[in-house]
Amino acid sequence: MKKIIPLILSLSIYGCGGTSTESHTDSAVAIIDTANTQSSSKAESPINPIIGNTYKIGNIEVAEKDFPNKMNWQSAKDACESLGNGWRLPTKDELNILYQNKDKIGGFTTIEYSYYWSSDVYDGVYRANQDFDNGSQFNDREHNPFYVRAVRAF
Repeated sequence: MKKIIPLILSLSIYGCGGTSTESHTDSAVAIIDTANTQSSSKAESPINPIIGNTYKIGNIEVAEKDFPNKMNWQSAKDACESLGNGWRLPTKDELNILYQNKDKIGGFTTIEYSYYWSSDVYDGVYRANQDFDNGSQFNDREHNPFYVRAVRAF
């Protein structure tokens, strides 16, 4: 029992986090094996291949994979929400954290001009996105097809 208390204390301290959007490029990226937490029985829905084994960075959980096709902004937003349980498009600050940790997370497209959607909206017409080729953030019209990676609060 004496050995368990320090472990529990250290886990509870590590697990405490606020809503900070500061950079998280250290070794704080953790893989979460969701295969043990999602049911694959016929009575319940199967494990979602997009969510897969998720990654924890700060206070966000990141799906293992991109959606297979580029989407316009509304389709991207709807696709993330259709995963259920709080899955959504990342904010532009969260998207930047994903970009900063893209090599640790993996699975992002590596082509030139690899834009990903965020949930942020500007002037009612433009939506924020980020180029995962060079890290630049832009605002584009929602009809453009970009890549999509879902996140949720952890």
